[in-house]
Amino acid sequence: MGQDGEVFYLAYWYPQVAVYDDITGWKADQYMGNGEFYMGYGTYDVEITVPEGWVIAATGTLQNPTAVLSEQTRRRLAEAAGTHEVISIVGEHERAAGTSTTTSDSGTLTWHFQADNVRDFAFGASNRYLWDATTANVGDRDGKGQNDTAMIHAFYRPDRPSWNRSAEFAQFSIEHLSKTIMPYPYPHMTTVEGIIGGGMEYPMITLIGRARSDRGLFGVTYHEIGHMWFPMVVGQDEKQYTWMDEGLTSFNTNEGTSDFWQEDAWDPAQQSYYRIAGTGMEVELMRHADDYPDGTPARGVAGYSKPAVTLHALRGMIGEDRFRPIYQEYARRWAFKHPQPYDLFNTFEDQLGEDLDWFWRTMVYETWTLDQAVASVEQSGEQVLVTIEDRGLSPMPAAVRVTYEDGRTAEQVVPVETWLNGERKATLTFDPGAVTRVEIDPGQFFPDVNRENNVWRNSNEDH
Repeated sequence: MGQDGEVFYLAYWYPQVAVYDDITGWKADQYMGNGEFYMGYGTYDVEITVPEGWVIAATGTLQNPTAVLSEQTRRRLAEAAGTHEVISIVGEHERAAGTSTTTSDSGTLTWHFQADNVRDFAFGASNRYLWDATTANVGDRDGKGQNDTAMIHAFYRPDRPSWNRSAEFAQFSIEHLSKTIMPYPYPHMTTVEGIIGGGMEYPMITLIGRARSDRGLFGVTYHEIGHMWFPMVVGQDEKQYTWMDEGLTSFNTNEGTSDFWQEDAWDPAQQSYYRIAGTGMEVELMRHADDYPDGTPARGVAGYSKPAVTLHALRGMIGEDRFRPIYQEYARRWAFKHPQPYDLFNTFEDQLGEDLDWFWRTMVYETWTLDQAVASVEQSGEQVLVTIEDRGLSPMPAAVRVTYEDGRTAEQVVPVETWLNGERKATLTFDPGAVTRVEIDPGQFFPDVNRENNVWRNSNEDH
């Protein structure tokens, strides 16, 4: 929160004392700079008085639009509410009392907002903001078979690069997350520009600062809006378990980035986990936000990158068709509640009917690394023998693909039980034929720290 002379943004502006859950009871965890507050849900009724000509973006629904918004602004908002196109609500030469807002004898206007079932309330105000708006389709919120919508608002100064696309990016984010997780439950989502270097989320509103390219603004916008699901709806404790909020949101951001830009955001080269895995700098995910080492990338990896990689590996192991409904079930079960990590684990296990303790232990409680290698390929007229070696401490199934000279492919999996039973090598038998390539994990789902030994090539293959 703060101000830069043009933009004022108020957040964490009233005391946060404690939150009650059925695991800890009353939990009063002081804010020490890392990890946002753990909060309960409530109803907020807030009145904010600012000079006429200033516009306000806030958590909740504006209760008195005729008292503070000009007829032109209200007419354009009504137009935006009925379209999927982005509408300019307040343009560059319309930022004045009597044009963007109403006027008053006192020179001030009081804006009245109300929000139900939210964790917090924040707002931004400026007389320099442009204002764009549109709608997002969020799906069927109430099971009534209808396609519900939410308003999208973007407030920004005209000289900020790429912000003319902010409403577009927010619209995509809300629609994509509503489809892949659960329908967005709130009446609007608003992006606000200014004062900070990164992005910070609050219910229905996010603050984003610093000059950015289109891609940079999209990434921060999607990530901060992703927090509307974790933890704004699914009320996880980021102070205690940073990875639950930031990691699940980072997973979702990679999904959204892949779909919006039509690229593979899961390329290991783009995941910071691989830069420190096995170096001794990594720390386990399961630690308090105040207990990360200073001056290292450990928090960013443990809080953001590795949990995203973990969910990607789980998805690769069980398949998208099984992963997605269970991920959605976790969000549905724990909406407006306070889940612990074990509730995430248990949702996957009871829906799959499988014991995944080995997986959670490996990825969440330890810093073990995965290194699977193609040890040898033996070809004869009767069969092809492929030997896979487990050279790391992290046990994972090994998905193996064999490519033949005629273009055929065959796939088998070394089950994780092989490594859990203490074996270090496993030999797979494939049909005979001239093999040109053998690859472990061709989909690049699993967190292998040395992919160079994942591929065997026939010496005659054209590299």
